[in-house]
Order: sequence, then C-alpha cells, then structure tokens
Amino acid sequence: MEEQGKNLGEYFYYSAGLDEKDSWLKLEEIESHLQRKRCVGVKLYPGYYELYPNDKSLYPIYKMTEEYGKVLSVHTGMVAGNGGHLKYCRPIHLDDIATDFPGLKIVMCHFGNPFLQEAAAVLEKNSKYVCRSFRIDRRCF
Repeated sequence: MEEQGKNLGEYFYYSAGLDEKDSWLKLEEIESHLQRKRCVGVKLYPGYYELYPNDKSLYPIYKMTEEYGKVLSVHTGMVAGNGGHLKYCRPIHLDDIATDFPGLKIVMCHFGNPFLQEAAAVLEKNSKYVCRSFRIDRRCF
C-alpha cells in the first residue's frame, strides 16, 4: 500500500484496516504503519470478525494508536450482507474504549446507525468529546 501511495501524490493518506480475523495479533506490522506519516490511524470492522471492539485483546493496539497520536476508527451500525453480525457493531462498546483510553481519538463510523440513541448516549456520557461528522474527539472545533 505504501508503494502505491507514492504515485497518488501528497494528498493520499490511509488507515491500517484490521479487517481479517487475528490481524490484531500482528502488533509489529500495525506499529510499522502507525509510524508512517501517511497512516492516520487504525480502522476496525468488528462485525465481520466477531470480536467486540472493547475486547481486551485489542487494548495493545489502542495504546499504541494513542501513543502515536493517531485515530481509532470503528465501524458501527449496519453490516453489508449476511456475513456480518450487528451485535459486535453497537456503539455502546466504544464507551469502554473512550473511558479506558482518555487520550485516544475515536471515530464512530456511521454513527452506529440504526442504533442512534445508543450512539448519542455514548457521546453524551463522554461529554469531554465533541461530535463533528460523527467523530468523537477531545478538541473543540
């Protein structure tokens, strides 16, 4: 991906997508991406690999992402087709992450649709965050 990005100019940035089962166990590979200027963070797709985003096995990734000052993006809400499981994509699971990693920038992708009340509750509870385009962030814009 890095090699392909060289041909796309200065405006190409990416998130290291953890989209296959056990990809979160490759900490060295994830860290090598987080060290790159063009990597803005990590993206999770929990409904497709049947792991709750607040599972403690993911915490080393969150710690690394926080230390590098990058963004954690988590797919919340609907999944495409019959291959995914909604129970892993509920916004409420982000509350644990926001509480346990107060310096981590988190993007709640798709605002948890159709679990909008749950998404709103996570934002309200974590009142130190501001929602802008469904982004949970400590900074005020």
